[in-house]
Amino acid sequence: MVYDAALRQWAVELVGEGASLSEAAQSAGVSHETVRKWALAAGVYTPGGRASFRTLPKDVWEWVVDRAVVMAEQGASTSELVAAFGVPRAGLQRRLLARGVKVSRRHVRPINRVSCVEELWQDRKYEAFYLFERNVAVDEVVTRMDLPRSVVVEWHTEFMQTVLQRGCRGGAVSLEDYLPSAFEEDGPNKKVGRGRRLSKSDRVFIEEQLRAGHSARSIAVALGRNPSVITREINRNCDKEGHYLWARADTVTKLRFNRPKIRKLDSNRELRREVVARLVKHHSPEEIAHRLVIDFPDNEDMRISHETIYQALYIRGVGTLRSELKVEQALRTGRDQRKPRSKLPSRQGRRTWVEGANIKDRPAEANDRVIPGHWEGDLIIGGNGTSATITLVERTTRFLLLGRLGSEHTSPTTVKKLESMVADLPRLFTKTITWDQGSEMAASKSLELSTDFTLYFCDPHSPWQRGTNENTNGLLRQYWPKGFNFDKITDEDVEFVQDELNDRPRKALGYYTPREVFGNLLAKQNDAITG
Repeated sequence: MVYDAALRQWAVELVGEGASLSEAAQSAGVSHETVRKWALAAGVYTPGGRASFRTLPKDVWEWVVDRAVVMAEQGASTSELVAAFGVPRAGLQRRLLARGVKVSRRHVRPINRVSCVEELWQDRKYEAFYLFERNVAVDEVVTRMDLPRSVVVEWHTEFMQTVLQRGCRGGAVSLEDYLPSAFEEDGPNKKVGRGRRLSKSDRVFIEEQLRAGHSARSIAVALGRNPSVITREINRNCDKEGHYLWARADTVTKLRFNRPKIRKLDSNRELRREVVARLVKHHSPEEIAHRLVIDFPDNEDMRISHETIYQALYIRGVGTLRSELKVEQALRTGRDQRKPRSKLPSRQGRRTWVEGANIKDRPAEANDRVIPGHWEGDLIIGGNGTSATITLVERTTRFLLLGRLGSEHTSPTTVKKLESMVADLPRLFTKTITWDQGSEMAASKSLELSTDFTLYFCDPHSPWQRGTNENTNGLLRQYWPKGFNFDKITDEDVEFVQDELNDRPRKALGYYTPREVFGNLLAKQNDAITG
């Protein structure tokens, strides 16, 4: 037998709206098996039973029918009532007829129909949780929210189970101890860091309190939160007009948690090129991060934290930041922890050049780094034990002088090289030099006679007394690792490294370069003389 397409469509919709196959067959005037075939073909029926409706409690049906009667008297059809309450058509019709209400039979295709009546109240569920958190009784919640009692009781049971679960994990064990804001759309929040994320009910409360004119601190007290948590929540999630809306705040917060996120160095190509160029020059991530603020003061897009650069360098593979570098070692050291300071006992010995020149006798102005002209020096020995290079660093400006020695680094050779290195320095920068007690400075008296410098020597095994020089030697290891043979490089190579470090921004200098600070001090002195 051939059936009308409209009749078939109507029967399928009845099944999809919750009617049984028998009810749909009786309403359409066809056999049970015919409706079954139609429903299977349309995908609204699965073998083994009815559509996926849960048996609703009696008080829920009463709640639905009370409101359906009012809507029916206003002219609503059966389909419109089914769409509004999400209940089975046949069950609703029977209950309306029992109350003597005859509903119009005109068919209106339901739009955005929900699968079960409880889903109509899903958003109100968290309003109930909000009240439960504040010890509002079940009957009071039923009255306030105008909901069936069985639904509220079920929600309260779910709420209490969550509280007890938190107690088993070491959280709250009673409503008095339980801090609010534990619930999200997907259930209770887990602890994050030292606290818990704000919930939807918390954000609703924040919006209400802000509209009422309350401060962030008073809201924090009411929620049992730290005031900074509420302040950050408001500042992060306000719209352009400065208004806080809980729905927007909840959505934006969830978007922030989406992972994985695009790294800033991957999305900003200009910033990536700038970072790579500075890493090639052996600038540290911290120096790069702060120097970008100086070089691009008006461009907020050219901002990045040093930790982000470190993380990008630790990722390996094609397309990573490390793969774009033209140097093998981007960071100064490959160590993942600091080296401990030496715990060796101080050596005792006769060192005549040290007598009367201990670091304790050095002028106090050298310790403050305010007045320039005080230097720290050292000798870096090559891996072969014969080649060496002199490093001399000015304490105030971190300006560096390097001098390569040949295969001989005796005291006369070292002192002679030092004399040539400091010969052209302005008088403003020639006050003291602090060295260790190495024998290469045994002829230091001749240096004092030929220059304006006075030499002082550190205590034995105390490299931290020349901290500026030791830090600079660490920077030099990027170019010349331990064991490097200085016989393999030329004076031009040494000068290149010297210039690169003098043009490197330093944290101690406010991320200006040693050359810039050195030049500024010299210019101020010249202006003072000519002025």
